[in-house]
Amino acid sequence: MSIQKVSKTMIYNLSASKLTGALPALDGSALTNVASAVKSAVDPAIDSNKSLGTIWVNTTSGEVYSCTDATTDANVWTNVGGLSGNIEAQPFGGLGGGSNYGYTMGGYISLNTGYTDYSHIEKWSYTSDGNSANCGNLLEGLGAGACHSSATHGYFSGGYKQAYIDTIQKFQFSADGNTADTGANLTSSKAWHVGNHSSTHGYCMSGGQMNGQVIEKFSTTSDDNSTNVGNVSSIRYHSGGPGCSSYTHAYCIGGVNSSWSPFNSIEKVAFASDGHSTDVGDLTVGKDGSVGASSKTHGYAQGGNTSTNICKFSFSSDANATVSGQAVSGSGAAGAGGSSTTHGYKCGAGYNNSGELIDKFSFASEGDSVKIGDKVNDNYSSCAGGAQY
Repeated sequence: MSIQKVSKTMIYNLSASKLTGALPALDGSALTNVASAVKSAVDPAIDSNKSLGTIWVNTTSGEVYSCTDATTDANVWTNVGGLSGNIEAQPFGGLGGGSNYGYTMGGYISLNTGYTDYSHIEKWSYTSDGNSANCGNLLEGLGAGACHSSATHGYFSGGYKQAYIDTIQKFQFSADGNTADTGANLTSSKAWHVGNHSSTHGYCMSGGQMNGQVIEKFSTTSDDNSTNVGNVSSIRYHSGGPGCSSYTHAYCIGGVNSSWSPFNSIEKVAFASDGHSTDVGDLTVGKDGSVGASSKTHGYAQGGNTSTNICKFSFSSDANATVSGQAVSGSGAAGAGGSSTTHGYKCGAGYNNSGELIDKFSFASEGDSVKIGDKVNDNYSSCAGGAQY
């Protein structure tokens, strides 16, 4: 029998009808650099915490995802099945940082003027250093409210003007302008509370007028009244943590009791289920009215009524905070906080102590903050949290 040489042309001209039989079994033991795969009846979540490159197959829908960012509790799952719907946390507000502006709202001009109320909304840039600018007004002059963010709007809840307020008002990020009353209300009037937000709700924690232990939330996708969802561990006011949220939890940091003795606790409440906060660690010192900031991985408490340091704590493991730097604006309570994707911000120090300063510090390396500009007015209690866009 003669053996013919098989040409490329002969292979290319093979028809499908002539290809019969089964291939022999293949040994895959020598394959390398193949990512692991998960089969599940549900989609992955931002806290699935698989390794980078993991493939996830939803056996119910047929959609396929690849883990393109394995940051703990902040996974990004990119749909690689030709469909749509990447799974990632919202990239705004305290959730990983805003891209455009931080905001401060309302406040008091000075203790010496008898709590003169301030109605302006100011914003400062996250893309270039400089002073803030007026961009609108609250419904009326108010201080000591809390600020929150959705993807499209900034919110101001509660506040104080000769009486405690229960209104929730909002303004649109895409165009400068005044707030509008949402028609929704807090469960009770309050001020000096902590404001935070998830991708779907604004959160109010602790605060004034006999309900300084309550945690409540309101929808930022529909204008509805807030509901009580739990309590912090004890009644407190002037807690820190405004603008301090991970992708999965809101934080309440420090504060004072009715005798103005400061707390040093760090507490968190889950977005996924209603309930009381849990104590997850301690600050290096008790803080009254510190200002919060958030990176993807850490929370920060800046300054406070008697403190100048910047405390840093991990979102992925419950532990005590460490000092990562000093605030250039010094001590002082009731300023506004903010977070870009790269820096934490402190706007106004409060209590007549450098209340006009805007300063920032880097998330990438520990160190002191630096001054980048001034507020339009030297005021305090401009908010107990920072709306950001």
